[in-house]
Amino acid sequence: VAAAKQNFAAFVEAGKLRVVEAMVSAENINALFAANNVPETFEFLSLDVDFNTSHVWRALRFSPRVACVEYNASLPPSSPLEVPYDPARQWDHTNFYGASLKTLETIGAAKGARLVGCDINGANAFFINDSLIGEAFLAPYAAEFHYEPPRFHRARISNGHPPGQQARRWTRGE
Repeated sequence: VAAAKQNFAAFVEAGKLRVVEAMVSAENINALFAANNVPETFEFLSLDVDFNTSHVWRALRFSPRVACVEYNASLPPSSPLEVPYDPARQWDHTNFYGASLKTLETIGAAKGARLVGCDINGANAFFINDSLIGEAFLAPYAAEFHYEPPRFHRARISNGHPPGQQARRWTRGE
């Protein structure tokens, strides 16, 4: 938080950015947005809370035009899997975190957003509101088409990401 305030001080001082320090959960995400005057429809959401990202996104009632959401690329793209929700749980530096791309595709579709791509590192999925799709994005808007495998070694995010899948209990994403 201190680094964000320092690195983006000009934006904070100009009133274009507000840095809010809070533990985000499915239970409080909407209250946090409301308390910070986020409009019901807004431009861009970047969501990466490690363990519970899919659950927080599913609970969000606010509507971004564009969303960047972390996915677990170690899970098969066609499998609707996610970790069981636990608001107290944090990432333990294993592959047991978050949700598959298929789960996020399903959540996005329920919110009126389509999966249009993933970053080359296999960490972030990008969603566009249905009303903005037009002919600018490559269909089909499916996990199997846009999936990128984990390439955490390509970025500075490699700290802690193991190369193989950990045997843990996954739940079916809805």
